[in-house]
Amino acid sequence: MGQKGFGYLNGSTSTNPLFGPNLTDALDFTDNRLGGLVQKLKDAGIYDSTLLIVTAKHGQSPMDPTLSDKIAPATLQNGTSVKFAFVTADDGAYIWLEDPTPENVAQAKSDLLAYKPARIAEIFAGLEVYQHGFGDPRLDPRVPDLVVRSEIGVIYASPTASKNMEHGGINPDDLSVAMFVHNPEFKAATMKDLVYTRQIAVTALLALGAPVTELDGAQADGTVALPGLNF
Repeated sequence: MGQKGFGYLNGSTSTNPLFGPNLTDALDFTDNRLGGLVQKLKDAGIYDSTLLIVTAKHGQSPMDPTLSDKIAPATLQNGTSVKFAFVTADDGAYIWLEDPTPENVAQAKSDLLAYKPARIAEIFAGLEVYQHGFGDPRLDPRVPDLVVRSEIGVIYASPTASKNMEHGGINPDDLSVAMFVHNPEFKAATMKDLVYTRQIAVTALLALGAPVTELDGAQADGTVALPGLNF
């Protein structure tokens, strides 16, 4: 939490976290709701046999609101003469071109990377989009032709917009989330293994004794259960 851009406020450390009011309110709200759920499980007599997995579907970037820098989404189109058919952007951008020929895709990528006002850190285009797990834009029109990773802290929004963080990009703050696994039989421990939210479905099915083979995605990816659990 002490690294600039990856903490809650500048100066935050793991031993002295400086949580902002929004995060503090969110944690208090979540704690209250989890407490109510646990009580319901106890009232029903199933708490001791229940596996609880608490996580989130995405993070927020920038986690430190003091780093937020808003740039109008139109800035992206201003950076290239290649016409966009559609763009969706917040702290990253997904762009579809009117005429996505290989030449236009390459030109748009080159132009945007050179356009300093757009504050772009990296762009995946064409085959690179597929290689990073977004699908193949050459075969599926639903997949964007370009995927933009903005500089940390940049949000593509009106400078007068009230929001100071978003969750549509692929920077670490967007992709990293907390995960807690609880059962009364577990001993408290911190696992440092790299895990993925896609492992939750496999873990849940194994805990229920259901066939993991029914999950086509898990079979294709070779997804395994979360570590440290015995079924």
